Amino acid sequence: MKKQLFLFKEAANKTYGGSKAQGKRKTLRPLSTRLPIHLILKTRDPFQLLRNRETVEQTISKYSGKFGITIYELAVQADHIHLSIKIPSRELYRRWIRAITAVLTLKMKKLKWLFLPFTRIGTWGRDFKKLSHYILNNKAEGAFILNCHEQVDQFRTRLIATTKDQLL
Repeated sequence: MKKQLFLFKEAANKTYGGSKAQGKRKTLRPLSTRLPIHLILKTRDPFQLLRNRETVEQTISKYSGKFGITIYELAVQADHIHLSIKIPSRELYRRWIRAITAVLTLKMKKLKWLFLPFTRIGTWGRDFKKLSHYILNNKAEGAFILNCHEQVDQFRTRLIATTKDQLL
């Protein structure tokens, strides 16, 4: 049997940013206007995003409409945001990502981004369904973490109040 000839070069790298980009030269971010994109924004401070989930969701929604970005799924975690998006053009993506990261930083004074935004170009069909399912699971996990964190805070408050009452 003869070996199969490769008529095309290897598929272009479909990911960019995040921890992969540290210490590497800047290259053009692979983006697609026809395919869905998985975007992750990671912060330094845990729970900063989760405590301000409504602000994050409203800001992203507002600027997505303004720049024509379609959001399929959005999940806010303790220290990162997952998005499934479709962009109209590279230039509008650049404007949108700069706007949301800057506005979120202004609204949440302690917010600092850890890495460059991570993007991965997906495909429609099975890959898109997996991505949507993954982001929905992250959304549920974020809600669970927030609920647990709030319960711990309430317990601490009651414990402090009880301790103060006992000392008096």
